[in-house]
Amino acid sequence: MLKQLWDKMWGKPRGIQETRRVIPIQVGLDFGTSCTKIAYSEIGGRLFRAVVFNHLLPHVPAFALPSVLAIDEKGELLVGIQAARFLRQQSWLEGLQRLKMVVAGKYDLAYREANEANTEAIHLDYLKRHGKDPDFYSPERLTAIFLAYAMRQARKAIEQAPEYKGRQLDLTFNICMPIDHLQNNQVKSVFEQIFAWAWAIEKNSPRNIGTAEVLEISETTRSLAIYQPDNPENRVFAVPEAVAETASYLISLEKIPGLHAVIDFGAGTTDVSIFNLRGHFGLRDEELQQFWYAARNIPWGMVHIERLVAAHLGSICGEEGICSSQEVADCLARCQNNSESNLTSAAALRGEINQKLAEFHESAGYRSTWAKAYGRLSRQTAWERVQVFIGGGGAQAPYVSQVFSEPWWPNLRTRYQVSLLPEPANYDAVGGKAPFQRMAVAYGLAIPLPQICEHVLPEDCPNHTPAPLPIREIPHHEELYDT
Repeated sequence: MLKQLWDKMWGKPRGIQETRRVIPIQVGLDFGTSCTKIAYSEIGGRLFRAVVFNHLLPHVPAFALPSVLAIDEKGELLVGIQAARFLRQQSWLEGLQRLKMVVAGKYDLAYREANEANTEAIHLDYLKRHGKDPDFYSPERLTAIFLAYAMRQARKAIEQAPEYKGRQLDLTFNICMPIDHLQNNQVKSVFEQIFAWAWAIEKNSPRNIGTAEVLEISETTRSLAIYQPDNPENRVFAVPEAVAETASYLISLEKIPGLHAVIDFGAGTTDVSIFNLRGHFGLRDEELQQFWYAARNIPWGMVHIERLVAAHLGSICGEEGICSSQEVADCLARCQNNSESNLTSAAALRGEINQKLAEFHESAGYRSTWAKAYGRLSRQTAWERVQVFIGGGGAQAPYVSQVFSEPWWPNLRTRYQVSLLPEPANYDAVGGKAPFQRMAVAYGLAIPLPQICEHVLPEDCPNHTPAPLPIREIPHHEELYDT
């Protein structure tokens, strides 16, 4: 079906084409809880390039588009870079943040934080304090507006690239969605609708537009927001996040058959996904297939580590003890590099971070995901060797590798190999400004959908537990020696 759709969208290969042809571009939007990363490739080309933003925000990397909105003193909605700049010196909890968590938690309680100071409550409180109607400024609308903004930023960046200036481009957007969101019909349909809504907003917005006009356009385009992946006119697709993240590994020489886990530490959630790479490895042809045994988007993220850092800084963050996002980010960076000036205090903070990571490792959500995967291959020896890949903004936090090299099951007397995903040769990091380890998902999303490795998601995954060996019945000695 994907190949038929591909032929409808781009047509079958022909001979010499006009030099002024429309250039198809595949854009990967790694929509993250705290920031969004973007990469793109020309369909049929080899180079994959990251988009770097000249926002000059000291607490946000140049490759990251802040996934945040805010309301200024005039009551106007600010999006992305403008919002982050406005919130820079305010409390790190201010603004309309972690929209992915708010949307998912609204439709499934399993994705909602258990503590009282949860993200949804902070979100509603912020809107009420600024006199905004939570029904109109719904998390769905705000998420669609932000994604439309991200699409527009991607379009501007690609159009300004020297090789595409003055050329007619046709952009297709792959947006990541956690695997268990894709397996959850209610959450899946909501996010797909939001993706379609974002594309409708971006498609119908003039080039230079303010946020007031965006709110109006979001209302007029709402009825147009229909997710139709089979429609040749469609230009937005939902792609399993972990599948995209492992793309660089599957094209590398490092790939090996067997069990793998991907742990992606985001700001508000952590994705834990486990797959078995099976297939025939030949000298010329490699038929690989990913069987995803289990995947879960757990409402636990680096925000828990940030809270520890904020508490650590509380005594030096002003009279009210309120820390800004920049102060929290700076302290965490020093802690990661083990360069905190107060060594005693830093050692205590690192110990608390280690304990917090260990608590997540021991949590029911983490262990049950592994247990569910074990149910697809119930053979203990197979689980003694698992390659664990770590990713996301929290991958460089202190003690991550040590904590997650410990197997999920005490019966397994081994330690797992924990590493970062391999960097492909065809990735352009834009002079080192966009390190691949933070762009792995966006890179995979920049691969056209029909070219992504064949994969089977958990809901459709067969049970690979080998059948028990036949037991040969040995006759009783009286039957052997008839007396």
